[in-house]
Amino acid sequence: MPPPVPRSCQALPQDWGSGLCDCWLGDGIGLWGTACPCLLACRLARAAGESGLLPCLPGAMVGLRTLLRQQLRIRGCVLEDWAAVCFCCPCAVCQMARELRVSC
Repeated sequence: MPPPVPRSCQALPQDWGSGLCDCWLGDGIGLWGTACPCLLACRLARAAGESGLLPCLPGAMVGLRTLLRQQLRIRGCVLEDWAAVCFCCPCAVCQMARELRVSC
C-alpha cells in the first residue's frame, strides 16, 4: 500500500477543460445541450451521483456546478457558477457534461 499523499502535494486547482462557449467541439454534447438541455442536465445530475430530478429544483444547477467544481478542483467561485447557470444554462450544462464525460 502506498503512503498517503501529504496535503502540500495534492493537485492544485485547474481551469475548466473547455470554455463556457465551447458548445460545439464535435463531441455531440453541444447538440444535446442545444436540442434538449433538460435531458442532458438530468443525465449530468445522475452522473454526479444526484437524483435525475435535481435540475427541476430552482437553483439546484448552481449547487451542482459548485459541487462539481469543488470535487474536480476547478478554479472559480459561487458567483461565477451562478452567472454561468443563470445567463447561459445550456452552455454551463454542456461544460459540466464535458468535464464528467456525460453523453446522451
